[in-house]
Amino acid sequence: MLKRIYYTLLSILRNINTSIAHKKFLKGKRKRYRYGDEIFCTTKEELKLIEKEYTNIDFWKAQQNYTLSTIFPVRFLNQYKMIFEDFLPRINYKESEIIDIGCAAGEWTIKLSPYCKHIDGFEYSDNMCKTAINMWKDKKNVSFYQSDARSINYQKKYDAAMLLGILMYMEDFEDIYMILKNLHDNIKDNGLVVTKDTLNAEDKDVVYLFNRMNGYKGNYWSQEIYYKQFERAGFKIEKEILLEDVYSKNMHFISRGCIWKKI
Repeated sequence: MLKRIYYTLLSILRNINTSIAHKKFLKGKRKRYRYGDEIFCTTKEELKLIEKEYTNIDFWKAQQNYTLSTIFPVRFLNQYKMIFEDFLPRINYKESEIIDIGCAAGEWTIKLSPYCKHIDGFEYSDNMCKTAINMWKDKKNVSFYQSDARSINYQKKYDAAMLLGILMYMEDFEDIYMILKNLHDNIKDNGLVVTKDTLNAEDKDVVYLFNRMNGYKGNYWSQEIYYKQFERAGFKIEKEILLEDVYSKNMHFISRGCIWKKI
């Protein structure tokens, strides 16, 4: 009985301390906020210090396969609806050539392959690119290439593009702009782009997340900064979709899907 009371009080005290730390972080009185293995900060300089303290693991290079379907099932289902009910009906997809930037092991690439003339998947992780090539080698209208999203060597112009959860891993908004500008130059007039990223709803320009155990990093930009990069690159928004309102580790994030048009 006494042990149960002790652990209950300990849990209450931890929650109080965590809540105080979170409030100080949001007010700018703390450079970082830690909840379990996850550490949040708002400057790239602090992020580099955190990385140096813990690990140099490259989370994505270590992945063989990665899917939202088991990790975030609600978000995955809403993303599926967005692609098949909002994105595909807007393009002449039977005759379209599509690029999937940040395709992981080709999950969405393959889902769209029956609905287009050809689809190319580009993936940063060599392991996941190899997984995609091995898994889907019998698909005739699908190709996979290993490449950083910031330095894709475009060989043709595409009718449409998918960027499903890639821009939130860019640590600088100029990298987001670079990816979008290169895409703009290599997508046909009036071409459509469907995106899915997680944005912060904490009134911060950016909230960096680092998991000290596995090296996972997420960079959650404000909607204002995120949208501005599309406008700079020459895209206008056609539709925005809330995929999931996320409250995690006392932090508030929004998983946002968008359809953009080249102008």
